[in-house]
Amino acid sequence: MDSELRIVEIPPEHQASSTIKGHTDSVDFVRINENASSPQIISASHDGTVKIWDLSRKNELSSILAHQEGVFCCDVSPNGRQIASCSPDQTVALWDISNRNNIARATNHTHKVYFVLFISDSQLLSCGRDRNIFLWDLRNMRAPSKNFATPQSGTFRSVALSPDNSILLATTAESGIEAYEFPSGRPIANQTINYDMRVFPQEKEFLVPPAIIYNARFFRNQRNTFLSSHQDHAVRKFELNNGNLTQISYHRNHWDYVRHVEISSNERFYVSTAQDGSVRVWDAASNTPQLSLIGHTQIVSSAAIARDNRTIVTSSYDQTLKIFTI
Repeated sequence: MDSELRIVEIPPEHQASSTIKGHTDSVDFVRINENASSPQIISASHDGTVKIWDLSRKNELSSILAHQEGVFCCDVSPNGRQIASCSPDQTVALWDISNRNNIARATNHTHKVYFVLFISDSQLLSCGRDRNIFLWDLRNMRAPSKNFATPQSGTFRSVALSPDNSILLATTAESGIEAYEFPSGRPIANQTINYDMRVFPQEKEFLVPPAIIYNARFFRNQRNTFLSSHQDHAVRKFELNNGNLTQISYHRNHWDYVRHVEISSNERFYVSTAQDGSVRVWDAASNTPQLSLIGHTQIVSSAAIARDNRTIVTSSYDQTLKIFTI
């Protein structure tokens, strides 16, 4: 392996405008519900709760004891009325935001469920360590309506749907990116990312593949182009065309695993969060880091960007949420 001195230029620091406390364990995921009467923050924690907060007032509106073994991920339905949550307890749960009632709980996964994603007010995707991607009809969650996985599938960490709803993308813990035609389920691509791993003298260890690809996000105005967050400390941009996955660019500005990437609605910038407690705001055109959002003291697990393209909410293992205005 080659050896090189790794130089990371830290962009200008930017402090959080608010810190939200209330969880008693790591906060694993955050979403923003902008279709409520007043915009809300939805947070999922390893303390087993999903909490709903008022975004402007920063106060807790309600708390749902969602799972017994923690909550890995949550999502909000497009109409803003329901929350989905998933857990290491192998279940997917559906909640009514207005009264916190448990509408349904699916028990068809056979291992940890890492990710949930609404694709409409009546359909939901979930994926996990059992190597399944389930599509759910929310009117009847006794059994999934479809499983997109194949015998060659890896351990799924996240899913994403292209802006025109024609491509389902899945990332795995084995350095894989899988793509399926949606809703037919026909496999389009299954590719393992080949990492060019280098030993950095100032780092104590280097990563040996396979490496987790934590999540992916499509650009809304570029049907086949997406960003992904990687365990080798990088954010990557890919293009998917005719079954071929091409890496367009690759960027490092974190000292540890990149846990999440999120794209602004105007597509002018994106945000990455990392295991080293750092958060970066990147210019989407030049792929250069513009801001370092500071304040978290442990792993920053995820980020959400409001429609105003100025408000960013982050979640962390330090048990807090932070709100940044850029």
